[in-house]
This record gives sequence, C-alpha cells and structure tokens, in this order.
Amino acid sequence: WPQLLLLDEITSVLDPVARDYFLRKLRKHVDEGATVIVATNIISEVQQYLDRVILLQDKRVRFNSSLNELRGQFVRVQKPVNEDHAIFSSKESVELGLSDNGALNFIVPKELVRDVPSHLISAVAPSASDIFLFMSKVKE
Repeated sequence: WPQLLLLDEITSVLDPVARDYFLRKLRKHVDEGATVIVATNIISEVQQYLDRVILLQDKRVRFNSSLNELRGQFVRVQKPVNEDHAIFSSKESVELGLSDNGALNFIVPKELVRDVPSHLISAVAPSASDIFLFMSKVKE
C-alpha cells in the first residue's frame, strides 16, 4: 500500500463484511505509519479511526483539529419531557433526537452550558456525527 491514500466515500459501496475487512486493513496500514485522508458522509463508520478531523463547508475549513479537541468544544444536553430551559430554544442548540428515556438530546457549544443545571448535561460525550450535524445546521 502507498504511504499516502486519498479515499472518497470508499465504504459506501461495501457490504458489512467487506467494510469491516477493509477498515481493519486500513487501520493496520495507518498503525504502520501511513497517512490516510478519507472524505465521507458516513462519519459514524470512521470516527473510531480518526486522528484528525477537517470539516470543509461552503468552500471553507470550519475546523481542523483532533477529534478529542473537537469533542471538548461541545456538550450534549437532555431535555426531560416536562422540563424546559432557555438552552433548548437557543439558536446555538441543535436537536439530535430522542434518548431511551424519552428525553430530547441536543448538542451545544460548551461555553453555553455555564448556567445550565447539571442534571440536564449528559454524561455521553458528543460523537463526531453529532458535531458534524451541529456544524451543518448552525452557520457562523
């Protein structure tokens, strides 16, 4: 394999067995020192392999950092069924969907949760998919 690979939506055409095989081989190649750049819309599939995340949006780099640095900039909050807070109606708050307990999950920038009661802040860290969803819905 070459030391630099550029891949575009490579796993979208693979069945689950082939996808698993390919991603394991790719990870091994990276562990041996290669650099792999993957353009994908299926973020959940590759986030476990990411060292660095670059989001291009509207012909601009929105961010370029490690996944851990990126996750540190966001927090997931939960809106219980019969509870409200201004954070949930903020233009900087993006709905992610329902959790198993019926609460609505949101992702917000970390700096906005200073006044949010701790019981509304989720213990679940934002995923790369959550962050990309946030970036696609909130414009600078």
